[in-house]
Amino acid sequence: MDNPSNPLYQLLQISKKIDSINNDLLSNLIAACAKSIQINNEEIRYETFMHPTKKTFTYTVLFNKHLNDFRLFKETIDQLSILWNRWTLTGLTLSDLDIWRNHSSDERIIFDEIWGKVRQHFNKPQSIETVFQDAEKMFAEKELLIEAMKRTLNLYCDKANDKSRAIKSLEDMSEELHDKPIQSVKTPEDLQTIEVIALKLNPFIKSKVWLSYYNRNSVKIDEKTKSRKFIHTKKKFDSKF
Repeated sequence: MDNPSNPLYQLLQISKKIDSINNDLLSNLIAACAKSIQINNEEIRYETFMHPTKKTFTYTVLFNKHLNDFRLFKETIDQLSILWNRWTLTGLTLSDLDIWRNHSSDERIIFDEIWGKVRQHFNKPQSIETVFQDAEKMFAEKELLIEAMKRTLNLYCDKANDKSRAIKSLEDMSEELHDKPIQSVKTPEDLQTIEVIALKLNPFIKSKVWLSYYNRNSVKIDEKTKSRKFIHTKKKFDSKF
């Protein structure tokens, strides 16, 4: 946008010099130039999220007061609202979080400024920073849950005859967490029993006292019960807590 050969750039530079003068000709020229520009949604996403700077066309449209009444401004900020709603309703992906985490300090300032403008315009209830922080927390919690379920399977369900199927389900869940919107990833039905056990045991899973207790008592179990189904494992641990 800061290309001197750009007609709109030249007109906006002139408007800064005669800001206090009501110049109908200049306003009409800016309007005619703006009318000929088409909005590119991918470009908007790039300029406001992937690589936000003050030098972009999108930033100029949002923050130059001479463009606030034009179609360009409305279409741009409407598209940003659609993207915001997609992030909050469908959810952010890990790749989205990585882009956000890797912003430079200058990019983060511009990012917050742009999306603060969107929040103010549409009266959004929370900041964009909160949206990303909540997604980051959700990702960490689900990643820890997957790890806890994996440890539970390895420590307490090693002889279960459907362990390999459960491990495959865990691997699929982990893959989804890294590829799909974070909030869409749910524990599969065949892992829900293990989830209950993992959540119950997780505070103790690294405790030497607890592991010693488990090892002492597990040797007393009859060999015939070592291949028990997960539901039998759940009943055993429910009785201990």
